[in-house]
Amino acid sequence: MLQTGDLAAIKALAHRHGARVIADPAIASPFNVDVLPHADIAAFSLTKYASHEGDVMVGAAVVNPAGPDADLLRTTIGDELDALYPRDLARLAAEIRTAPDVVRRINATTPLVVSFLERHPRVERVWWSGQDATGANYAKLARTPESVGAVVSFTLRRPLAEFYDRLELPKGPSFGMATTLICPYVYLAHYDLLPARSSGAVLREAGLPADLLRLSIGTESATEIIAALRAALD
Repeated sequence: MLQTGDLAAIKALAHRHGARVIADPAIASPFNVDVLPHADIAAFSLTKYASHEGDVMVGAAVVNPAGPDADLLRTTIGDELDALYPRDLARLAAEIRTAPDVVRRINATTPLVVSFLERHPRVERVWWSGQDATGANYAKLARTPESVGAVVSFTLRRPLAEFYDRLELPKGPSFGMATTLICPYVYLAHYDLLPARSSGAVLREAGLPADLLRLSIGTESATEIIAALRAALD
């Protein structure tokens, strides 16, 4: 993960060459991290966290008002965007009112689930926003120390299919929902690169485990989520 000093250097370099920096905080959400000071535009999905029932497809682009051409960017982006369907807008307006509480509950549960996964002998490795290797850098962008987000990735010391088929949690590719979701991310995003269909060299060179699982923590109790994970792991 880049440090905030690196982000400032990247932004300066981009401006020197007439480019603009776009940052996407969707995985943690703008509720949890503030990337706008380090970018000219923050562009992100509102289907995650804000529309936490997963029933609206919508995004947002926020222009940094301190940017060198903020007014021009705002006008240009506005000219390119499609108008939002009124009923989608109404649904988003209804859900976003409760989004701060949903995010708060998710943030409280995520570290508890991570702690369980990190201690389980059949879990090989866990990645999340608070991990030792990069947590300090994430904290510089986080709005509060508790702003950890929903997304946790992990690998297993057992066959993925055996665990996945036994796991009684909803399966799906989204994240930032009120409902906990899990998906075999690489199988969905990079199926043709899997070792069973190719040499697997591209994944290995990228350091991307073929059996990586992505878990999005929802608003269920930590006890309920951990029980489901334990039943599938043991």
